[in-house]
Amino acid sequence: MQPVGYALATDNPLGEQPLPASAGPYTPLRVDSPRRNSSVFFPGWGFDLDPRRPGTGYVELHTGGAAYVYSDGRDWWNQSQPLGLRWSTANESSHGVNLSAFNASGWPAMPRPKPWLHAMHQSEWGNHIWEVESVDVARRTFTLGAGGWQEGRYIGVEKNPFYVEGVLAALDAPGEWFHDEAAHELFLIPNQTIATNESSFEASVLVPSLATLINVTGDAPAAPASHIELEGISFTHTRRTLLERYVVPSPGDWSLHAGGAITLSLAEDVAVRRCTFNRTGGTAIALVGGVHRAVVSANEFERLGDSAVVLIGKIGGLGHNGSDAAMGAFPSYARDTQVVANHFHELGVWGKQTAAVFQAVACRTNISGNVLYSGPRAGININDGFCGGTTIESNVIFNWVRETQDHGPINTWDRAAYVQPDGSLTPRWNHIASNLIMNGPSPNRDLGNLFPAVDNDDGSQYYTIADNVVAYGGFKNFLGNDKRWVGNLILYPNGRAVGSGNGPCVMAWGGANEVYENNTCVTRSAGGPGVDPYPWGAEGGGCSYENATLLPILLGLRANTYLSPEAGYSPVCGESLKGLQAIGQELGSTTGPEPDASTLIEMARRVLRGKR
Repeated sequence: MQPVGYALATDNPLGEQPLPASAGPYTPLRVDSPRRNSSVFFPGWGFDLDPRRPGTGYVELHTGGAAYVYSDGRDWWNQSQPLGLRWSTANESSHGVNLSAFNASGWPAMPRPKPWLHAMHQSEWGNHIWEVESVDVARRTFTLGAGGWQEGRYIGVEKNPFYVEGVLAALDAPGEWFHDEAAHELFLIPNQTIATNESSFEASVLVPSLATLINVTGDAPAAPASHIELEGISFTHTRRTLLERYVVPSPGDWSLHAGGAITLSLAEDVAVRRCTFNRTGGTAIALVGGVHRAVVSANEFERLGDSAVVLIGKIGGLGHNGSDAAMGAFPSYARDTQVVANHFHELGVWGKQTAAVFQAVACRTNISGNVLYSGPRAGININDGFCGGTTIESNVIFNWVRETQDHGPINTWDRAAYVQPDGSLTPRWNHIASNLIMNGPSPNRDLGNLFPAVDNDDGSQYYTIADNVVAYGGFKNFLGNDKRWVGNLILYPNGRAVGSGNGPCVMAWGGANEVYENNTCVTRSAGGPGVDPYPWGAEGGGCSYENATLLPILLGLRANTYLSPEAGYSPVCGESLKGLQAIGQELGSTTGPEPDASTLIEMARRVLRGKR
């Protein structure tokens, strides 16, 4: 688990890779109108009404082509790739973890085959992998070649944790190996004790050669593959796809390879049941383009190189401008997918921007009854606001965001304007209900990030988050509109240990038509549980429920229960509980003492069983 085994970069001494001659200038897109559902935000991602930077604009999306990463030398965020990386030779600390100095003494200047360099994203949002073209030991510099596209939003090289694989001179620990392709020799340091009087030993060597083991693709949109079932099969040891073509399917942060051990496209009524996926080098199951009524059920996914199940739709431009009928008989995105009763664990061995279930430009997905734990980033990621109708229900989710930051076990985005399949501007509502979600127990290293259980980020809209039990993290909303947090039990959002800070019961920054009601929040804070309705309050500027201009984008509060050792209530926008109730907020809300553990467990059972 990063950063164990990593060293630290110091900077990029070689500048950025030049853009292709065909790249040309990018075209920024501004969406100032229309306004959706009388909201002050459209498409939910701020621009002039971004509360943190009013009048300046916050982000401009690249609108060229179909958004294949770097197809024009840029990604969605119009950023190029570094040419190099300089390493540190000192023992240093990264996020409270001590890292050993890096030493490339004895490495060849032009190692062959080309080693791979794995570096964490500067903000710990994922990782990047490049081929190493050359090594300059005197200048402590790697020259980087192909790669870098494995995270959709590159920022730069500073003190990024990194490691290098594939150099004979670096072998120094049991289990490490190197293949000399030219000499047809394999060098291996065994990870078991070999008797000193043995002149040889036997070992099995497995060499993955295929990235995809089964591909199901229809002949044409009018003739999709159909009624195919894969059952009781073990899939393992596929080739890593880290340096193959990646796509940015929609304007969330994620970039990924559009393929897996099983790849489905132009298909309907297909099922993968009771199979095992173990040690695939890349993603296990990829639904790419048009896939209708796929079922992924009762499978086990473990120790995967990348994600487990990914849904990647393909529609032209930034948004879907037309109805299903206008797109032909078989729309080119996944819809009505069932991901149910699966067991996901130990994912993202190589790729850190990975998940148990990832969805981009997909519709009406049912993710229910799964157990998912132990991965580097989100357990479930919804990359955009296309179409909606997704249900995330009755799952057990824990031990995510182990190697990254600024994320949650469930993460959502909505940064682009879509004309929906029904021709409207409004997607269907999504539902996150009756899940048991726990941040941890493995330490996230407290990177200073908000670490919520459900992270509705960057303009996420039209979500009901109801009857969930979440521990060691609360709920987050950043911009967007139309969300309802109802009937949830929130246990210790301030963290696992007294004094650790992961945020309030709910942080709902800047969204119209949003309500937090009938929730119970328990903290260890002497001041009582907190609610953070707007960033201006934290930044010393004008958060007020009595301000008629701000009121439409402040969180509506009512009928909540706040429990803490002193039965306190942390002020909201400077108002006490009684003060808020006097102006029509928190009506019916109460405070009380922190219950004991057995009482909390019984409360959780009642919420999850619908007996609240």
